[in-house]
Amino acid sequence: MRDYKGTEYKANFSEFTAAERSFKGVREEKDYWKLKSGRMSPYFVNMGGFSTGAALDELSMAFAARIDESLRTGQLPEFNVVFGLPYKGIVPSGGTVVALGREFGREASFSSYRKETKDHGDKGPWLGHKPQPGDKLLLLDDVLTTGAAKDEGMGILSQYAPESEVVGLIITVDRKETVHGSDQTAVQQFEEKYNIPVISIVDIIELVDALHGREINGEVVVDDIIRANIGKYLGEFGFGNPWRK
Repeated sequence: MRDYKGTEYKANFSEFTAAERSFKGVREEKDYWKLKSGRMSPYFVNMGGFSTGAALDELSMAFAARIDESLRTGQLPEFNVVFGLPYKGIVPSGGTVVALGREFGREASFSSYRKETKDHGDKGPWLGHKPQPGDKLLLLDDVLTTGAAKDEGMGILSQYAPESEVVGLIITVDRKETVHGSDQTAVQQFEEKYNIPVISIVDIIELVDALHGREINGEVVVDDIIRANIGKYLGEFGFGNPWRK
């Protein structure tokens, strides 16, 4: 496992996403990915690509390290529940509470919900801990593109656990792009809408800078063409191309 307790954890996480092929960039427009927003993106982040025990352990460690740093620096308030948003946030949220306790001495409970409520056995939407009055929840998910999945999660919590409190959201990668018809990013809109902080392990600029020109698994993951494509995309849908000379 790479080091997530030192100052290089962002670069190490960037390398990890590339090594596991959970971050991909392409050179040709015909290979772009269509996002939930409808935009065609030259890169894609897929947290569902972390499938082995070692990879899930490392992903959880990266989340835990970023959470610990954010608690120490005041970016996040204290919480007692890590709430994984369906579906890609469920598995790593369980691993994250393990890593928080094992590596950083921070105890928290795991919780999530089913999108289809059961009508037998343990009825209701909850997986793991059932949110209680006074609980402070940190939401966990892969990325924030439009905010629709997070809005759904907030709605479930408002309906079924109105006396618990959501205090923040953590994601893997901040795409740093604006929402359709707005000059705000999805992260900024979510923070403003719910008055909670959103933190990421890395943002797309940090990730590309860490990977540019580096050979991982026998290939250069972000070459000049891929970086130029991502820069052009951010120039159109973000706040400018950070690599434009």
